[in-house]
Amino acid sequence: MAAMILRPLSLLCLSAALALAGDGWRNPEKMRVPPVNELDATFKVPEALPPISSVTPSFSPALGDTIGWTDYDYGWGGGSRTMVDTYFPGQPAGSRAQFVFMERNSTLPGTAGRRGLVYVYYDGTRYTVPRAVVPRDRGSTGFGDISVFRSTQAHGLAAVPSHAPPRLSINTFPGDTAGWVAGEIPLPRPASPGDPVSAIRGRSDTLFVVVSGADRSDYWVMRTTDFGTSWRFMDSLAKYVGTGWAADVMHDPPFQVAPNGDLYVFGGATTGGGGNHLPPLGTATTANADRMGYWRSTDQGATWTWNPVILDGSNPLTSKPREFFVCENFGQVDGIVDARGNVHMVFNGYGFDFARPDSAEVFRVLYWNSFMNTWMDLSRDTLNRPPYVTAAFRSGNAIGRPYPTIAIDSTGSHVMAAWSEPQTSAANPVDTTNGVYVYDIWYRFSMHHGGAWVSPVNLTATPNRTELFATFGKEITTTSYGWRLGHLVYLSEARANAGCYDCGEGPRSDSPWMYRTTTAPTGVGYGDELPSNYSLEQNYPNPFNPSTVLSYTLPVSGRVSLKVFNVLGEEVASLVNEEKAAGSYKVNFDGANLASGVYFYTLRAGGFTATKKMLLTK
Repeated sequence: MAAMILRPLSLLCLSAALALAGDGWRNPEKMRVPPVNELDATFKVPEALPPISSVTPSFSPALGDTIGWTDYDYGWGGGSRTMVDTYFPGQPAGSRAQFVFMERNSTLPGTAGRRGLVYVYYDGTRYTVPRAVVPRDRGSTGFGDISVFRSTQAHGLAAVPSHAPPRLSINTFPGDTAGWVAGEIPLPRPASPGDPVSAIRGRSDTLFVVVSGADRSDYWVMRTTDFGTSWRFMDSLAKYVGTGWAADVMHDPPFQVAPNGDLYVFGGATTGGGGNHLPPLGTATTANADRMGYWRSTDQGATWTWNPVILDGSNPLTSKPREFFVCENFGQVDGIVDARGNVHMVFNGYGFDFARPDSAEVFRVLYWNSFMNTWMDLSRDTLNRPPYVTAAFRSGNAIGRPYPTIAIDSTGSHVMAAWSEPQTSAANPVDTTNGVYVYDIWYRFSMHHGGAWVSPVNLTATPNRTELFATFGKEITTTSYGWRLGHLVYLSEARANAGCYDCGEGPRSDSPWMYRTTTAPTGVGYGDELPSNYSLEQNYPNPFNPSTVLSYTLPVSGRVSLKVFNVLGEEVASLVNEEKAAGSYKVNFDGANLASGVYFYTLRAGGFTATKKMLLTK
C-alpha cells in the first residue's frame, strides 16, 4: 500500500513547488510518452537532508574557490563528466553556477555507504552549503552529471543522474538545495552499477540519459518527457559499432544535445587495458581494431549512426609518422558540437613512438574536429615523453596526460581544452608521502574555431598538490568586457592518492573540489583574423596571360604543397613546398614559358586536398 502512494505524494510536492511553471507540472499525464516499451519509475517523497560540510565564501573563481570536500580520490573513469552548468534563468550567462560532485562521509560504515552525491549553488557572491542529491545512507551513490532545463515548465531546474543503481534527481525550483526528488531509472535488463550521463533536449522538457550496464557491454539510451515519472527505452548503441565491441568498454560516455536538436554520444569500442584488438601497426581498419568516435541520432534517439574517428594502431599526426595511437586507458575522451554542427573531440593520446630504439610510450593531448578532419597535438612537444609511465606511480587512471575535457562558446569560434599533466620540475615531481606523481591542470584555447591555439597554460602550478578530474561546463560564456570564460571543476589533493579509492592506499585525507574559471581575450574583429577552414580559391584572373594569382587559407600551421600540372598530369611548377603558419595567402603564378591550354593546381595541407582548373591563353 505504501508503494502505491509514493508517486502521487511526490508529484504533489512537485506540483505545489512549481504551480506557476506550466500546465505540464499540474497535469503530468499530458506529458507522458505513448506506452510503448515504457518502464515506470517510483519516486520518493523529498527529504530534508542535513548539510554535509561548510564551504568557504567566494573570493574569486578566477583564482579558485572550494565548493566541497571529499576523502575519495576518484572523480570518474572514462569520458569527462559535466559537473558544472552555468545557466540560470534571468541572469547573465556565467554569472551563476550549479555544481554536483561526489562526497564521502567517512563516519558512515562501509566503503560504498559513505559515498554521496551533493549539490552546490553559486549566486555570484557566495556558495550554498552542499546538500545531498541522494542520501549517503542509500548505498554506493556514484558519479554525477548535471544538466539545467531551459524550458518554460522547468526553467532553471537541475537534473542530476547518478549510478549504483542509476537514479535521477531533480530540484523543485532553481537553486534549491534541499527539495530534491530522486527516483531510480529503470533499465531494459538488470544492471548495476551503471554510469548514467544526461542531456536535455534543446529548450524542451525532454530529458535523455545514457547508461552503461554492469559489465559495460552496451550503452542504453533512455528518455523521459515527464521529469522521470515514466521512462522509455529508446535504443542500445553497441549494435551500431559492428565487430570488436567487448565487455569493459569506456564508461561515463560524454553526451550532448547539439544546438539543432541532434543527439551525440562520445565514446568507443575499446576493451580496456591490454590492447586485445591492436592490429599490426599501420594496418588498422574499422573491422580489425578498437575504435573511438561518436554516435549521432537525428530522430530523438530512435536510431543512431556510428562515426569512427580514430582507430587502435593508427597514426593520427602526419608530423609524427612513427607514433601510433592506442585506444586504451579507459578511453578517456570528451566531445562537443558547435552551433555550425561541427564536432570537436579531445583524447588522452596514449601511444608508442617507434622512431625511438626503445619504442617508448608517448602521451599527447589529441584534438580533432569534423570540419577540418585533421589532428592536432595540444600538449607541449618537449614533454611528450615524460618519464611518468609506471602504473604503480599513478593516481587512479591518471596515465600520461589524462582526463581531457572540452568546452565551446555559443558561436563555435572559441574552444577550450584542459587536461592533467605530471609535474616535471626537479623540485617535487613525486609525492614523497605516497610515492605517486603530482599532477597539474593545464589548458589551452583557440579563438578560431579550433584552427589555431595559444600556447598551453599551467593553471594550477602547485608543487605540493595534485589536481585531477578536470571537467569543463560545456558552455564558454562572455563577460561584459568581452572576455570568454571557461568554467572548470577539478579535484585538488593535498597528498596524491590520499583518498581511499580501494581502501589500500594508506591514510585518508579530505580533499577539496575546486571551481575555477579560465580566460580567453577577445578583441574587436580579432576572432576573424584567422580562417576557420582550409580553402583553395579560383585563380584570378582566369583566363590569364601570362600571370595569375592563386589564393588559399590555412586554419592551422603545417606543411603546405601547392603545385601546377598540365593535362597529362605532369608537374610544371612547384609554387609552395614548406611549413606555413595559419592564415591567408596569395601566390603569383607566371605562365610565360608555358603553352596555351588548360592547367590544374593542387593544394595539399594536413589532410586537406583540393584541385582547381585554370586556362592560359596567349
